[in-house]
Amino acid sequence: MRRLTENLLFTLVLIAMIGGATAKEKILLVTQEFPPLQVMTGHGEYTGFVIDFMKEVMADVGKENDIESSIMFAPWKRAMLLAESQPNVVFFSLSRTPERETKFHWLGWVAPYDVYLYKLSSREDVQAKGWEDIIGKGYSISVQSGSNFEELLKRKGIGFPPDNTMVETVVHNSQNIMRAYRGFTDLMMQVEVSFPIRLKEANLNPSNFEKLFRIDELSGRLWAVVSPKTSDAIKQALQKSFDRLKAAGRDKALMRRYFVEPPADALLEVERTLENATAWPG
Repeated sequence: MRRLTENLLFTLVLIAMIGGATAKEKILLVTQEFPPLQVMTGHGEYTGFVIDFMKEVMADVGKENDIESSIMFAPWKRAMLLAESQPNVVFFSLSRTPERETKFHWLGWVAPYDVYLYKLSSREDVQAKGWEDIIGKGYSISVQSGSNFEELLKRKGIGFPPDNTMVETVVHNSQNIMRAYRGFTDLMMQVEVSFPIRLKEANLNPSNFEKLFRIDELSGRLWAVVSPKTSDAIKQALQKSFDRLKAAGRDKALMRRYFVEPPADALLEVERTLENATAWPG
């Protein structure tokens, strides 16, 4: 039923976006459930500290522009397809990787992001302190299809001959928790800030799982982007409001409301400097 609903929403969104021009510009905010960043309540309300911040951005944009917005949750691959192929799409929260650098207009970071490789605590036969302990060991890794983690494994050649790692894909990363708990997979990637919430939803104890190592290549921050087919005028309006609310500290205030401590300002300044000095490889 959930997949049927997602398919219907996707079709309706495409019809609305491809249809004739209207007086108001319509902006679609596309994301997926990722507590506490993005959450849908039992009453069908979209919330979470990133969604709340993006709502404020859109409200600020609307003060000076004839723009209205709506929010849609979609599976990762479908959300990515919308952001890559349709105008007036704002997509969040995603990592800024070399593969994605030229695909979008990058508004700015919206959340801290520390990623770890986990295993079931009882699996004493599974041990690793780094990627060198994964390659060639025949472990199985369950990943979300189309995710930055899947991209990373491909870059490292993990799951491709001569490596004998078995890489399995699922639609939603939350599915990997029960797959690992039931012994269907050896390893999974989870985000530190959301993992305790996912475990609570699954009625599992954090002691059931053990961190193996931090995935430095993916850790850092998550971003909001604008689809490349969006007009420059709208991109500029979104950027202006995004920057204005960031400068006012609204993102940090919302993080603290959800019991998430923002990264230190000193760390952000270092990262910002590195960003400006770094040219992504082709």
